[in-house]
Amino acid sequence: MSKVRFILLAVIMAALMVGTYIIKAMNSEGYDPFDPYTIVLDAGGDIGNYNTTASMEKSTSNPYPYNELETLCKEWMALPGNEDYKVVVAETSYNGSTSSLRPLLNAKTAPDVIYMNGTTAEEDKDKGWFEPLKKYLMSPNVYCEEGTLGSERWIDLYGGETEFVPQSDGEYYYINMERIPIGIIYNTKILEECGISYPFSSLTELINAEKKISQSNKGYTYLTSYRWLDIQLESNMFAYLLDDPLIDIDGNKNLDLKELISAYKNGKWAVDNDRYKAYLELVQKKTKYYPRAYESLDALSSFVGGRVAFMEGTGAVLRQLSVNTSIPFTYKIMPYPTVEQQDLKNLGITGADSITNDTLRQSRRGTAGYGTSWWVTNTAQDKGQKTVDKIVDLLMFLTAPEQNNRLVSKLGGGIPLNPNEGIDINEYLKPLLDLYVEDAKDENKISWAVWNSWNVLGTDYSNHFMEVTKKYINAELNGSHNFSFANLVDDLKGTTAATIREKEKTLPK
Repeated sequence: MSKVRFILLAVIMAALMVGTYIIKAMNSEGYDPFDPYTIVLDAGGDIGNYNTTASMEKSTSNPYPYNELETLCKEWMALPGNEDYKVVVAETSYNGSTSSLRPLLNAKTAPDVIYMNGTTAEEDKDKGWFEPLKKYLMSPNVYCEEGTLGSERWIDLYGGETEFVPQSDGEYYYINMERIPIGIIYNTKILEECGISYPFSSLTELINAEKKISQSNKGYTYLTSYRWLDIQLESNMFAYLLDDPLIDIDGNKNLDLKELISAYKNGKWAVDNDRYKAYLELVQKKTKYYPRAYESLDALSSFVGGRVAFMEGTGAVLRQLSVNTSIPFTYKIMPYPTVEQQDLKNLGITGADSITNDTLRQSRRGTAGYGTSWWVTNTAQDKGQKTVDKIVDLLMFLTAPEQNNRLVSKLGGGIPLNPNEGIDINEYLKPLLDLYVEDAKDENKISWAVWNSWNVLGTDYSNHFMEVTKKYINAELNGSHNFSFANLVDDLKGTTAATIREKEKTLPK
């Protein structure tokens, strides 16, 4: 092939590629995602995605018809000053997948607002991917009625700085759209057949119930798709440290990376201290009556089939159960158990005598705190400050109570950020909402996950913590004892030291 023909072919191929890109950019609705007057929302969520469903007809194949986000965006577009903007709710979400989103963020081609888990913020904050939001959060949300939460500072919709915690650099990189309902869903038929009264509130009562069920062979005792309870237990055990101003440096009663590293270096917190070892024992001993094959069992299908007594679940699970008409038993939900010194003694936790009730903190029941993290991306930044400001204005609109109640309650699985009295919320969520409202009145009760060291230390550490503790749990359940408690402590001690050395380098000077 001659050089001229080769160059000509290369030019044609390049043109075709550019044409393909333009065709992709101009989607089926005819919008350009890089137009500064176009705002693209990924619309994913923790409980369920906020994308508009293909049909608004409820059916077996479409149990949750939804278009409220799109409706609200149209209302925002109709407001004075917004007429030139087009808000596009993506047909599908990336579902928070970091493996999908991070390449797009690197290429500045992600949607303007993405959904991604907030636990990645500390490790991603210095990559230039996201718009810092502190200046907006400290300003009024103009869509909140004067004199109500949010009307002076947007952040007050999130309980202020004591509940909505910044990263180690003092910045915020996402806002949340809802509260996550959470608890233990239980099969009343199995409990009644085993002579177990319900509901109950303590960890001892839960473990004793599991013991009875295990002995009766009426079903599996306890299954969960994620170890949410372990997060609460660490907060129960260590939140008292936040009473120390030398640990709670910023005074917001929530652990962050800077504070954890300080506590570690000052000897206030360490994997091999007696109290943390007690926590690790608790993580394992509460699984004493789990089925040996718990890892291979799907929690939801086992529960729906009537084969398991207890299942941890969020509003997403409750939403799925609510549309399943073939469940052959009555189920209910209870909050996570309280943890007191006597519970630790009953479980045989080493050093329980020294872990007094005045150092154990009880959590607010009913929710796992705030969820569905939405981030303003560098795609939006490239469109200019005016576009970024408009996007933030849209997010203020969507989080103000009047709109947020509609946005969240119509999806059917979450609890709005600040639910109004008489809100039209699904019946299966009301017990959890009532619990939260009641517990929020008690200033001594802590917010969800105020001390969760393994999440604070980042995704890699969190994954390792889950794997290595699971290895120890399995060794105890199957009786092999091929991975001892001493092995667990040594592993986590070394991993923690190495992780903290690396994380310390990322802290602002």
